[in-house]
Amino acid sequence: EVLRLPKGESVREVAIRLSYPDEVVEWMMGEFGAKETLRVLEAGNSIPAMMLRSRGKTPADWSLASVDLADKVPELNEGIAASSVANVPKVGIVDSHEAITSCFSDFAVQNATVVSLFSYAAVSLCERTGAPSKILDLCAAPGSKTALLADVFTEADITANDIAEYKLRTLRDTMARFGLDERVKCVSKKVEELLPDCESASHAEAERFDLIIVDPPCSNSGLFSRRAEARWRLDSQNVLNAFKSSQTHLLTAAARSLADDSATEIWYTTSSILQAENDEVVNEVCDAEGLTVAWKKLVLPDDAGWDGGFIACLRRDSPSP
Repeated sequence: EVLRLPKGESVREVAIRLSYPDEVVEWMMGEFGAKETLRVLEAGNSIPAMMLRSRGKTPADWSLASVDLADKVPELNEGIAASSVANVPKVGIVDSHEAITSCFSDFAVQNATVVSLFSYAAVSLCERTGAPSKILDLCAAPGSKTALLADVFTEADITANDIAEYKLRTLRDTMARFGLDERVKCVSKKVEELLPDCESASHAEAERFDLIIVDPPCSNSGLFSRRAEARWRLDSQNVLNAFKSSQTHLLTAAARSLADDSATEIWYTTSSILQAENDEVVNEVCDAEGLTVAWKKLVLPDDAGWDGGFIACLRRDSPSP
């Protein structure tokens, strides 16, 4: 007897046909509708693209700069094909993982989604207040995002933090590989040590940051093509709630460190595409702590190789005189 996969579009049929937990399919259908959910889940079953970001000194309006990676990849390994990614300067797709076996200082493995979201954020910040001088990357390991920040904001002092010792070792190795170990200070501290409440006695002595990046642990629901196992961790609401609790805790601590007159921006970013980990966390913290969402962006994974991701810019509005 031949067993055939179901062809319908009910939650159960889609879950069986595309190999996802029922809960994931149900959540996404509720947020994106059946047609978009099918596209996203099919992208999650595709072979992920290998993307490289060309590094180097860039101006504040770096998103407008253009480097044709296709011209540079042959310098790494002869015979490797490369193509540019539309509308994302300095990022290209290569057809072989061998492209990353040398010249680590010149290229970083980084998806167009991360570069695109941070490009928008960087230009927005520079137009508002100028380039930041002190940056905190709160959950920084393995470090590719920190390297991107260092390449964009070339004059900034950057503190990269991760609470787990093994992650800190990876973070330090990444900074050394990119030649950033002298520019980036890698630490392992609890969030309350780095960002004390603005009303606490220790706040006056704490280091001030112009930009705080909160990239907490998440479900990785935007990375199913790269982390196929991540879908099977999301088999209950309890799992999602655990992620949300940690995310809310970290973002709340960052929010409470901002005084009323603070011009500091918080960039909250995840590799999730689910509202529970993105909009719900941001809105809950902003409502509780008196912050404003200046803007937010969501990218859904697609068959062109883009990962899913989210970023929101949070600020504390100055009180009226």
